Amino acid sequence: MSARSIAFYSALVAASFGIAMAPAVTRSIHQRALIRRALATGLALGDSAHHPQAVEFADYECPACRAADSALVAAQSRAHGLPALRFHFLPLEGIHPFAFEAAVAAVCAAQQGRFESIHHLLFQQQPELGHQSWGALAMAAGVPDTVQLTRCMDDTAAADRVIADERLAADLHLPGTPSFLVDGRVILGPLPDSVIRRLTR
Repeated sequence: MSARSIAFYSALVAASFGIAMAPAVTRSIHQRALIRRALATGLALGDSAHHPQAVEFADYECPACRAADSALVAAQSRAHGLPALRFHFLPLEGIHPFAFEAAVAAVCAAQQGRFESIHHLLFQQQPELGHQSWGALAMAAGVPDTVQLTRCMDDTAAADRVIADERLAADLHLPGTPSFLVDGRVILGPLPDSVIRRLTR
């Protein structure tokens, strides 16, 4: 497990003890503030005509996350379209060696306006992650300047964005990936069809 992963899970355990000792009212106010931050700072996915009501935390090497994304893409092909979400990265580096780099690649593609296309492509190409270059994946996703993407990936700013998402997930005490925040509660695993329909109304 990398040093960053150890620090992340240590922070999660420490935060758990801190929250357990906090008064219930304080905990509730703190949780609401974190959810507002997650909605405000996540990368946009889905129908921009809808106000985002849900947040997703996921890992590009996580099979359940891939299933969750497939369910959302399937929803897009049906009448009710793709719900508006805010996405955050939660790479589980201890078990998924390419998840952090994939997240950094997605951050850099977002800077060129191609986040949603590379996001879905990374899940579709999940078995191949680490076996082809990030530049090739970016090109397949329609990123216009793969040289710029490579430079971006070498810069610490993109990695810092992913680390900030990891810290937010720790503060929220998320149980795993994918985790969705809907109406202030956590849903672990792919969103049920009924929730997807409600979010797109």
